[in-house]
Amino acid sequence: MSDRGYFFQNLDEMASAAVGPDQGWVNVNIRFVTEAMTGFDEVCLFRASFPPGAQHQPHIHPNAAEFFYVLSGHGASGLGDAEHEVRGGAFELVAKGMVHWLRNISTTENIEVIGGYLAVGSLEEAGYVPVGQVTAAQGQAEKA
Repeated sequence: MSDRGYFFQNLDEMASAAVGPDQGWVNVNIRFVTEAMTGFDEVCLFRASFPPGAQHQPHIHPNAAEFFYVLSGHGASGLGDAEHEVRGGAFELVAKGMVHWLRNISTTENIEVIGGYLAVGSLEEAGYVPVGQVTAAQGQAEKA
């Protein structure tokens, strides 16, 4: 519980998180809102933009479920060994410990998403474990 009572931040005015390809974030622009910055318990939200060709490689969060909502664009979301197409309006909830990824499959537009991790205050608390790259077999999105 926060003693602040209120928090406001324009995410477009925040610096992007320092994540890179060596950690599985390929050309992803992501901004996190965390417990540390808000003063509110168990808050970890994000807004991410994936330009054409960008992707978040397969990974797991051992300590938290993740949700995301596609605001706009056209991408492919992977869960376990399968991949499916996502577009604006798509919502996903991924159980903790499940391998998942997201990539932009459009050649002309960004995919924009908002999301977060449940019952934790940061990505570090959620845990983040890269588990490889999208394979050719996985990289065949099924039509949703």
